[in-house]
Amino acid sequence: MKATICGALLALSTLPLLPTPASASRTLKISHQPIEGLVNEDGSIIHYDFLNQRFTEQEASEIDFRRRKRDLSGAGSKRSQRECRDTKQQSDKSGRHHSLIGGVLGGVGGLVGGVLGGVGHVVDGVKDGLTHYVENGWMHDHKFGIVIAKAENEAADNEFLVDVSFGTPGQTLQMVLDTGSPEAWVYSPVCCYGNNHSSFDPAQSLTYLNRTVVDGKAVPAPPGTPGQDFNVAYSSGSATRGYVGLDTFAFEKGKFRVDGLPLALATNLTGSRRGRQMDGLIGLATGSGTQVPGGWTTAFEAMSQRGMLDETYLTATLVKSDRKTGRNGGGQYVFGEVDKTLLKGDVTWSKVLSAFFWAGYVSKINIDGLVLAEGQGNATNPIRFLVDTGSATISMPPVMAKAANAQIYGSYKTDSKKVQLPWLVPCDTGLKKYEAKLPKGQRNKALEITFGTEAFSLPIEDYVFFPQYPVPASEAGGRENMCYSAIQEGLSSFTLLGLSWIKNHVVVFDQGGPSLSERRVGFGKRRDVKYDV
Repeated sequence: MKATICGALLALSTLPLLPTPASASRTLKISHQPIEGLVNEDGSIIHYDFLNQRFTEQEASEIDFRRRKRDLSGAGSKRSQRECRDTKQQSDKSGRHHSLIGGVLGGVGGLVGGVLGGVGHVVDGVKDGLTHYVENGWMHDHKFGIVIAKAENEAADNEFLVDVSFGTPGQTLQMVLDTGSPEAWVYSPVCCYGNNHSSFDPAQSLTYLNRTVVDGKAVPAPPGTPGQDFNVAYSSGSATRGYVGLDTFAFEKGKFRVDGLPLALATNLTGSRRGRQMDGLIGLATGSGTQVPGGWTTAFEAMSQRGMLDETYLTATLVKSDRKTGRNGGGQYVFGEVDKTLLKGDVTWSKVLSAFFWAGYVSKINIDGLVLAEGQGNATNPIRFLVDTGSATISMPPVMAKAANAQIYGSYKTDSKKVQLPWLVPCDTGLKKYEAKLPKGQRNKALEITFGTEAFSLPIEDYVFFPQYPVPASEAGGRENMCYSAIQEGLSSFTLLGLSWIKNHVVVFDQGGPSLSERRVGFGKRRDVKYDV
């Protein structure tokens, strides 16, 4: 999700920032549409993951993020499969690339952050507001069915990583947990960027088996049979190709094992991921959303269905990085309970109304007096939402994104094809001294989203995405010190809540018990976040 910003700022005269129109008190009425309608005309499911990739000129016209039809032919894949089985680990683990810019940026898809940490019932230990370890008073007993996955965030809130090990003995990789897609994949030894990413070598795992499909059912492949083809296209235009196997996923430094899960080994990638730290992705949307023949069971579904969790919850409590450096963020994912380490008050629940995604309806979206969406809804201003830990920004229907950015003082939409995302805002947005100098009546107000009767807000400072890296003035209409807005244009049918929203709240995903029948999403306010309303 990182963006390559090329060239120094040109010595152009600073143009005055365009004042934002005063807030208007108006409401846009809208009507319900089934979320199951989030499919392409050919019946394929729109794949919302992968943090918005930098748009090329060709991709710029495809900002609606619709999923491309997948090619499951897998031409040439058997050769790649043999190479992956027979080639030893090629990665240079010491050469992991930590660049904050370059590759993919902003919006649709995936989070697997940090070390899947301890098992937690509190005794007396909290450090920096987050779960501490056993030597400081936390109990660790997997019989409780609670697993804590510590997240690493050293990429300016662009990528939260979790250590997960695969196979026997375990091979540990840095993964993104993605609630916007179901499939899990890792780099294979023959794939891509071996000098700065680690990979999984199936030849070194005693428990690895290739997976094949017989009469429509996924089964372990007989010895010598290659794994079935894997070809997944993402909304950004990137794609992952390879083959599918079965193996063990292990969390919390190998202590919590989930056996026999499908795992794709990537032999080819399109779209630049060289600058990203991730070694793969673990999908946490519903397995029913896959188009891989034979189906897919996610790690979260398996934990829930097998009774491995105390409660069928996954809580994301992600901590934003330092605004100046883009480093020292983190947080955690907790499987098995509502994580209360930073929770302020109660969790507000919203019923999931999609068979494929963590998606439902909001009651209202507004900025001060401007109501972007409310009530029954319509096709232009829908009140449907989708929560995606694999997306960096908040993506709204174009009409709503335009109206929302118009409420941010000095916002500007660039038509340059050299930038990742079109909507820009002043990099100082949300800083006290900057806000104090704005004209009265035009000072920024917080975005609010109401679930049921409870309103949640986005801090004004988080209207800015990647504040450490201003867009060159030459690409911002001559305006200096402009950065990406956290609110961008997406599909016209719903609002996608990515990391810009998630990092400011406690977000709980509930499978509804082992039967996975009553799914819901919960939102809670944070003790460590300063809200502006």
